[in-house]
Amino acid sequence: MKNQSDMANEVIEAQMWKWIDEFIIQENICPFAKKERALSRIQLQCYSASSALKTCDVLLEQIDKMHEDTGIETSILIAKDHLEDFDEYLFHLDEANRSLAQNGLEGQFQLASFHPDYLFEGEPEESLSHYSNRAPYPCFHIIREESISQALKSFANPENIPGRNIKHCERLGKDFFDKLLDKV
Repeated sequence: MKNQSDMANEVIEAQMWKWIDEFIIQENICPFAKKERALSRIQLQCYSASSALKTCDVLLEQIDKMHEDTGIETSILIAKDHLEDFDEYLFHLDEANRSLAQNGLEGQFQLASFHPDYLFEGEPEESLSHYSNRAPYPCFHIIREESISQALKSFANPENIPGRNIKHCERLGKDFFDKLLDKV
């Protein structure tokens, strides 16, 4: 019998998969996600982000799993509570990146960041560019550096991906994102 926490995690993960499928993959925000999704090599994990130390511990545990299981290409840690505030989320992100460095994991893994209230520094608050990094829940995307380096070799002008995504978000418009985030 599943407990309430497990059921809640399943709902959160289903919402995240819907966002990944309908935005990240369907809109080609990450040109590498479709293949990994088809091969079931993306792992989602919910956790309680009660402290930055907890975030770092969960991050390192997940990286250990990725070391042990090369079938996990990428992992998304979903903070199911405590990180609604974007500034607090950024603090956790800074601590997580510091933890990667302190544990000798720079160059092996990197983090991509997503949050429901994501704001790019220097961009107007109403800019649609922010939606390229907005997700239904605060999350930390763990990426294998070697894999992304290999994938980028077969992609023309990978440095243009962020700019292309921003322009695409602007073309999609606010209504698209309101509907998308309401659905998930």
